[in-house]
Amino acid sequence: MRKFCLQFALYFICQLLVIQQAETQDQCSDIINGCQSCQIESTSDRFSLKCLECQSGLSILTQTHISGDLRNEFSLCVPDCARAHQSFSNNLATSMCTCNKINLRVLQGVVKIAKIVIVLKVVLLARDKIFNRDGLTLLSNQIALIQIFKYAQTVTPVSQKMLQYVHSVMAEASELFPLTESELSSDINCMIFDFEKQYNCLQCKPGYYLNIDGYFNATTNRNQDICLSSQWIFYLSKQCNQETGSLIKTLKCSLKLDSNGVDVIQDQILACLDGYVDSKTGQCVTNCGIGRYGSTSFNYKSMIDTSQCLDCDSSCYECSSQFECKSCKKGYFLNLIDGKNTGTCLLKEGQFESTIYVQTRYKLDTAGIIDGSIVNPYLSLQDALTAAYILGSPYESATITILLFSNQSHSMIRYQSNLGIFKNQGWLIYLRIKQSDALIFLDRDSFFGNHSASLGTLKLKLKIIIFQEKFT
Repeated sequence: MRKFCLQFALYFICQLLVIQQAETQDQCSDIINGCQSCQIESTSDRFSLKCLECQSGLSILTQTHISGDLRNEFSLCVPDCARAHQSFSNNLATSMCTCNKINLRVLQGVVKIAKIVIVLKVVLLARDKIFNRDGLTLLSNQIALIQIFKYAQTVTPVSQKMLQYVHSVMAEASELFPLTESELSSDINCMIFDFEKQYNCLQCKPGYYLNIDGYFNATTNRNQDICLSSQWIFYLSKQCNQETGSLIKTLKCSLKLDSNGVDVIQDQILACLDGYVDSKTGQCVTNCGIGRYGSTSFNYKSMIDTSQCLDCDSSCYECSSQFECKSCKKGYFLNLIDGKNTGTCLLKEGQFESTIYVQTRYKLDTAGIIDGSIVNPYLSLQDALTAAYILGSPYESATITILLFSNQSHSMIRYQSNLGIFKNQGWLIYLRIKQSDALIFLDRDSFFGNHSASLGTLKLKLKIIIFQEKFT
């Protein structure tokens, strides 16, 4: 016993010296992390160190012990008071943690805190005794509040103090009042709001039921728990109408009461499975058609919220989004950027003339140096025609002359017009072979195999002239 007292006295003196040193040398942070000003407080039989001021950005969190074996009060410096407990918040004026009023849901927290406090006290003060007592093992998530009270009354005198503490906390909780108004919600049918998330309702007025995530607040980008009339229960069991034989299913729809206010009927389709809602017909379609594109929006749970057909930009003939055109209307050309297959449609202006050259491929050149000049000519008619279209497309009218090297074989594979090559270009080819004075006229369709096309109905926008000449 004397040895124990001596050890305790030495420990007490060492702690006192450490605390005094911290105060005299202004090294409070060595004892209390983040504290820059502190003082020693003493009672009849013990000393303790209290933080008076924390470093910038930290707040003082004061905690109270009910144990007779530890000092009654201690303080910490924390960056976020709410992380200690949801009832605390940072007071910027005093740089201290203050306790807020909470609603009745704190009762559940009190139960959890009481369990944790008692289990910790048992571990600290009577671990061996408790664990050997009839093989009892305490788990905080297995002890009901009433069992805690009964157990606290029978274990040790310390547990009696704990019981008094729990009673005092419960008494304090019973004086709290529910949150009946919320600045974050306009739900007039809610009776009690959630204190932690005040845009949600916890309990509705009589005649209404709680609809979880029943309303999406676009301003705050979150779903809210709201109260709905009991008649809306019928809406939840109502299914969207499905068109007989249709391969596209209605995924989401809005409902309404009929003119008699009795039956729930479908109002409009909001989203389709593997399709989009056509605003003209209100039905699901797989393709929105020319001048429109399909757009799908998702909610915060990554579920489809709406799928609808929207209009392309006025200059687009086809598009993948409002400002991403695939092809353009008459009088515009498609300006592709960064190698994409979509771009913007720009207005055609002015006139243009140019000459490009083609020779038979007999070597492989780097694509970067082939520009259609006489020094670096194109190696196929297809490449030359593609380049001619790119050169002439920004202009209202353009004449591109393609010169073929003589004494060489030139050919072009016949493609079907439905393959989409040189689509919607409206050009005419002038072909002169072997210095002949005769010109052979080929419209786009007949050049690619559709010989029934009428040359007289073709409206020229881009003129491509092909000659075979001898170059030295």
